[in-house]
Amino acid sequence: MISDSQTRGIAAVSIILAVIPFICYFYTDRIDSHYPVFSLSGSENLAIEIVNKEGKSGLFFVPPGTTAEQLLASLDSKRVLGKDFKLQNAMKISLDPTLSVGRMDAVKRLSLGLPVDINLAGRDELMLIPGIGEKLAGHIVAHRSRTGRFETLDQLMEIKGIKEKKLAKLKRYLYIDKTAPKGL
Repeated sequence: MISDSQTRGIAAVSIILAVIPFICYFYTDRIDSHYPVFSLSGSENLAIEIVNKEGKSGLFFVPPGTTAEQLLASLDSKRVLGKDFKLQNAMKISLDPTLSVGRMDAVKRLSLGLPVDINLAGRDELMLIPGIGEKLAGHIVAHRSRTGRFETLDQLMEIKGIKEKKLAKLKRYLYIDKTAPKGL
């Protein structure tokens, strides 16, 4: 049988447990939430991958117009750039041992909802895109090899198995980098 003191203890614990969520709800609304610089993702931000000397990478989301020096300074990096540059979406910056700039790989781009350049994607990377299987990826790569490069995504309809409806679904995953050299 439960004693009176045990009953009062259970009642006190129950009341405390019932009140805690309300206190937390009202208290957290009054706290000024502070997120670290460059930590908020969103469609308006650029996704940048930084690879350090040890090969470990991190993903950072920065506002458009951010420069490499600004990003590195926010990371407390002592690296001095010879020439600063504006960051572009899906850049990969390696810090080993000299700074080099490249593109984020297709797996990371697609997982972040970023499109892949049809002129740079390999067969395996194309197969990551919904609606493109092994056979169609092979046809795309073969067509690109024969014709040089795609100038528009509509050229994909020249490939067997891609009609307007399929192309409309694929367009959200693909793009063409107009700044890339024509020889690609």
